[in-house]
Amino acid sequence: FRYISNIFMFLSSLVYFGFFVTGGRVLATNKEENNAGEIKGALILLSICSFIVLLVSIIIAVVVHFYLGQNNIALSILIVSPLAIGYPLQNMLENVYQGENKIYSLSILRTLSQFLFLVISLIIFNTIKINGQHALMLQLSLNLIVLICLIYLIKPSFKRTKTYLIQLFHENKNYGFHVYIGSLLAVSTSYIAGITLGL
Repeated sequence: FRYISNIFMFLSSLVYFGFFVTGGRVLATNKEENNAGEIKGALILLSICSFIVLLVSIIIAVVVHFYLGQNNIALSILIVSPLAIGYPLQNMLENVYQGENKIYSLSILRTLSQFLFLVISLIIFNTIKINGQHALMLQLSLNLIVLICLIYLIKPSFKRTKTYLIQLFHENKNYGFHVYIGSLLAVSTSYIAGITLGL
């Protein structure tokens, strides 16, 4: 459970490239409230692109585990991998809420799915026996449901998406990518110990 979770968090930290930090900054400095939804729509598309890159890196991790003879872990990673889309979506939402200074919404994002997981897992664990893979799938599924609901509430718009994607790419060169490089070592290395211990 923890090992696979560490792999997902480690790999996801590599694929953001600073775009969501940039998006939060653009929203914070945005003076036209009517285009905030379009900026969020562009960020959602970037989240999907990040997930595609993440999925490729997960497949590479699966191949490595098969090569090392850890077939059960490799299969578990592969089965759970579609739910990993929640990682870029959560990072995107966190930066959106920070950019808009919505602290209450940010606290809901960070705690609601964990609270639901705790309650549901206590009920399930007392009735049926589940393994780590099932627990991780439950956690990520609940997180994804919460994320979808919260994304609906931020009211994204996909009009003029190309315009705002170009703006985000331009802003990211000057700001977000530098933040990404600066935090990459600190964030990524925090998961390496848990991964190497599991190999």
